[in-house]
Amino acid sequence: MKSLAILAALLPLAPIPAADVHSPATYSLELSSELKPTEKLFPLGMLGGNRFTLLPQLGFNFSETGHCCYSFKEKGKCTCKLENNAPNGLYFVAVWAAHTMYHGGNTATHGPVIRPVNEQGKEQKAQWIDYFAPSMRDYIRACVKTTVEGSVSQTPKRNILMWNIDNEWEPLLNYSPLAVAGFQRDLERVYKGDIGKLNEAWKTQYGSFGEIQPPKGSEYLEKPAAWLAWHDFSENAFVDFIGSYLNWVREFDPEHRPAVLKSTQCSSIEMNYIVRSHTANLAKLSDRVPQLDKVVYHNKLGSQLERVERVRSLARIIAQRIGGDSELAD
Repeated sequence: MKSLAILAALLPLAPIPAADVHSPATYSLELSSELKPTEKLFPLGMLGGNRFTLLPQLGFNFSETGHCCYSFKEKGKCTCKLENNAPNGLYFVAVWAAHTMYHGGNTATHGPVIRPVNEQGKEQKAQWIDYFAPSMRDYIRACVKTTVEGSVSQTPKRNILMWNIDNEWEPLLNYSPLAVAGFQRDLERVYKGDIGKLNEAWKTQYGSFGEIQPPKGSEYLEKPAAWLAWHDFSENAFVDFIGSYLNWVREFDPEHRPAVLKSTQCSSIEMNYIVRSHTANLAKLSDRVPQLDKVVYHNKLGSQLERVERVRSLARIIAQRIGGDSELAD
């Protein structure tokens, strides 16, 4: 009995395995020791510091590991080599399919890069592509497939928490022939083929839907009905493309991890000029993306869902102040 008492007294003095201060799991109950997250994990990331020597102590649990796959445009395959992961870190991989066409020219698999056109008839450069062109959508999907499959098959296995698609994607209004033709077809659908009903609503005298041209940005007061229809159509096309893009990433990931769009521009009543000239309606996008309450809009402002609710509240208040219908504003 005496020996047992001595042993019990010595047990508190036994060495305890030291915690890994460089691992996010040490600071979170929502990460296993193998860095497997629960559904309650709040992802808080930061660019840089991807060796995870300081990020966990600062409260961050993931960082970026690389951009893929720039070689796809010229070679039709992905030779992306991600940076070596620190084994104690979580990462997001940037799937920059549109950025691979930054310099234009021809692709190895889908013909020439097709650009959107601004209201002056000039091609938009950089990462902007005309996603009304089937070949451009097919290119994005093929590049996503190669990038995701290549990333998940690399050894040693990557600690991938999520995916990020093309950075700062806030396209301007697109006046390309494909976009204009799509606008005309959409109007014909909305008005059920009756050009007379459109003329009555717009106070115009068009003979057919094929005559209609989208208004320029400066004409939003002169042609309000046409401008609102054009902008709504353009926003819906943006939402359709980005929604497809995000779904493709998850489709080709065997674990179906989250895919996010990192955007920098406000796209509502918060910034009037931006909303007039750009098509990135993030509130409309969020309406069509499930589990929005888990998507962080800004680390000080809460989730994207909370942001949408704030915008809706503002819209109702403004409608009441100017004598409008608050229900329609909502």
